[in-house]
Amino acid sequence: LAELQQTQIRARQAANSLENWLKSDFAKTLGEDSMTGVISRTTPAGFFVRLDANGLEGFVSCKTLEGKFSFDPVTLRLVHNKNGRTFQLEQPVTVTFSGVDDERKQIQFNLVDAPTEGRAREHRRGLKIRLRSAILVNKRALIRYGGESGCLSAQPSS
Repeated sequence: LAELQQTQIRARQAANSLENWLKSDFAKTLGEDSMTGVISRTTPAGFFVRLDANGLEGFVSCKTLEGKFSFDPVTLRLVHNKNGRTFQLEQPVTVTFSGVDDERKQIQFNLVDAPTEGRAREHRRGLKIRLRSAILVNKRALIRYGGESGCLSAQPSS
């Protein structure tokens, strides 16, 4: 049993390593265009951004940002020591691809823009509208192809 568990662990590690390599390789094709995303994780060294377009996750280092930041482990925020600028989970940001750390297989981004609270609110409102629209489209398709019960009918709709 122990041998089987070790084999499963090695298989998971190999799969994760391959996935990270593929993501890193794909990221090299992103170019220098600005991309939007949201902060998915924060650490004392910086934060991770998940891109809206393709779900790739990359790291923005505090070293590439102006000034010094403090990490609050309770709220998981990075706060600028002088001007109070804050980076927090689910905050929309704009980044550019800056490279791949081949040793860690980690995608690196540079921060272009972090919207103000008003723009962040607009971003969240836009996400809610798109979600409602997707739900409405799916509900219409469900009704068209089988009604609320979810049973598909063999008869074509008119």
